[in-house]
Amino acid sequence: MLKLGPQRQSAEMKSTLESLTLYEASVDHSSLRAVEDFGGGGTVTYSVTLRGQLDNSWVDAFRQFRIDADSFIRFSLDPTTQSVSFRCRSTDGPTEIISVLLETLDTLVDLTNRVASATAYLDGNLGLSNL
Repeated sequence: MLKLGPQRQSAEMKSTLESLTLYEASVDHSSLRAVEDFGGGGTVTYSVTLRGQLDNSWVDAFRQFRIDADSFIRFSLDPTTQSVSFRCRSTDGPTEIISVLLETLDTLVDLTNRVASATAYLDGNLGLSNL
């Protein structure tokens, strides 16, 4: 029986975990655009497109994060268009939108990828079944 040292185990485990990634959705920052907003109130609604394949498991994980974490509540997913919309103050400039909101959305998408992948692995569903 081959025993691996701690560093070798860690590298092997990391490699195994990386190879199990099933979901690799990402935010297409270049697709950021303002959308018509009839709500007024000093806010603007923006939309951004997600790249990658999103199935029901991924969408469920995204929505659960949105419910569970206050910092993600402003992001609304439309799975049919693979887009996420969010509101911000009309006084927010591009720097605030990109540095704060898009980075937060990147984090949300990354966490969703990880949870959806882990759930698929634990359920024994190692493929994207609900496309």
